Amino acid sequence: MDKPELIYIFDPLCGWCYGFDPVMMRLERNYADEVDFVVFSGGMLVGEAARPIAEMRGYIKSVLPTLAERTGIEVGDAFLTGILEDDTYINDSLPPSMALNAFKELKPEGALAYAHDLQFAHFVEGKSLNDPATFVAVAESNGVGAEAFMERYQDPECRGRTEAEFELWRGLGVSGYPTLILAGREGMRGVSRGFRTFEELAPLLEKMLAEESAGDES
Repeated sequence: MDKPELIYIFDPLCGWCYGFDPVMMRLERNYADEVDFVVFSGGMLVGEAARPIAEMRGYIKSVLPTLAERTGIEVGDAFLTGILEDDTYINDSLPPSMALNAFKELKPEGALAYAHDLQFAHFVEGKSLNDPATFVAVAESNGVGAEAFMERYQDPECRGRTEAEFELWRGLGVSGYPTLILAGREGMRGVSRGFRTFEELAPLLEKMLAEESAGDES
């Protein structure tokens, strides 16, 4: 049987997912031989939920100290003094989620790194996640050319696939991010919801992978 998949459901605008990025990268480094890693966007702020960052500014500022304490990750000054203070900026998960989908079409094995770098561009460098120039720059830094990327990003089917992803995970009850699901012989099983450290996750994942291996041998 093919390797099981560790499905990471995140949102590009989710601060806790930004804090979780180093954990996911470490999981990939440590378990790439045992599991395939795939990443999807959950659609946290889309449709009527997409709104000016000014409406969320107070909440975001209130959670940043907890985020830093729990994850060890801080946002950059460019985000704090730029994006976060820009009353015209709209928090909309759809454009960066479409960018991830476009990138996956071209280089699926690099999707986790692309998702990480999108969030770094936003939360550290203060780049807009409504601007295709941000998506192109991150794609190029991950080995995908601008022309090929934009061809996929501008394809109307890209939006359709992305919105279908949102509906899929909502239909399966995913409502918080980050969420990890292991898909294998035992079906789809939740690994975690919300931020957890590598040290907390590794034993859980190893136990579930051992169960998958036992199923293969039976």
